[in-house]
Amino acid sequence: MSLHSPEMRETTDEPPALWNQHEASIEAISNWTAKGHVLLQSKKGNERAHIHWFQHQEETHLSLIGPFGSGRVELVITPERTHLSRSNGFKQDARTPEALLTQLQGWPIPVRPAKFWLRGLPDPDAYQKRWNSNGTLHSFESHGWYISYQNYTNHPPYHPKSIFFKRAEYSVTVSIYEWGSTP
Repeated sequence: MSLHSPEMRETTDEPPALWNQHEASIEAISNWTAKGHVLLQSKKGNERAHIHWFQHQEETHLSLIGPFGSGRVELVITPERTHLSRSNGFKQDARTPEALLTQLQGWPIPVRPAKFWLRGLPDPDAYQKRWNSNGTLHSFESHGWYISYQNYTNHPPYHPKSIFFKRAEYSVTVSIYEWGSTP
């Protein structure tokens, strides 16, 4: 479903009747994977990476291939800790993924709320939400970021295919080409 389809052009501040059904179908999937590409842009420059996100309930495994000139970066995120390892053998732990990525790369990437955002769901702190007439999320704001959805898969449950995050001088575009659910 593209941004230009009628279901995506008509937006509203009030959730349409289909939103509750759509939200419940997405939230019911607690173990999922997403593969795609990410483009990070700022005044410092641009970074591109291949992304593979694996979510198993509250534990996140995130692989970024090609970012920051480092080959492969792996993040394992639990509610208590974040562990980062690079293909060159470098390893580091931190309390949050945001603190770790900001410290190491200077990128304030909103990793924890992104597990909601990637699935087309607002995180609990989201506000100024707008919906498409087909029940999918169009845009919202959260944690100082503006998040908008450019298009979704063509079949229910609708998964985002292109997501845009913007905050001050930073922007992140995520293009997802493969969704899956795991046991």
